[in-house]
Amino acid sequence: MKSHSPLRILLSEGSSLSARQTITALSQCGYILDICDPNPLCISRFSRFVRHYYRCPAVGTDPLGYLEFVLNHLTRERYDVLLPVHEQSFLFAKARDRLPAGVRVALADFDAFMQVQGKVAFARLMDRISLPQPLTHIIRTRAELETIDRFPCYIKTDYSTAGQGVWRATNRVERD
Repeated sequence: MKSHSPLRILLSEGSSLSARQTITALSQCGYILDICDPNPLCISRFSRFVRHYYRCPAVGTDPLGYLEFVLNHLTRERYDVLLPVHEQSFLFAKARDRLPAGVRVALADFDAFMQVQGKVAFARLMDRISLPQPLTHIIRTRAELETIDRFPCYIKTDYSTAGQGVWRATNRVERD
């Protein structure tokens, strides 16, 4: 009988609770789990289910450095699966053709990400397919922003993560 070696999986980050929960779930299957994360104290680093932690550039501030780090690491070490946990998926979808042969990754096409990754594109998609969403104004200028007079409201950048780029305004002063 042929014995199979366990799958080797590289998680794209280890700071989120999503990553930590994923690690716990995957550990029950006997997989070998490693993580890349810029934070040496990330929560997943201390899981007994993680074999190795690799410190990498932060995807939010140095996406190209992060991408090069992961691609180089995937070339040096053998992995069966790259598992993007959060916004790294967007980056890997764009660079899918640069992943080493044999490394599997479950990702939508980059064009699909473009429809949902940004808040403006997502709001437009929701309108196109007639799904309900909160009242949304797409603002391009300060003058347009100053016409908003229903409070409270949320002002959001098109692209952001983890609550960054989102502000709650309860009056005109906070809005401005």
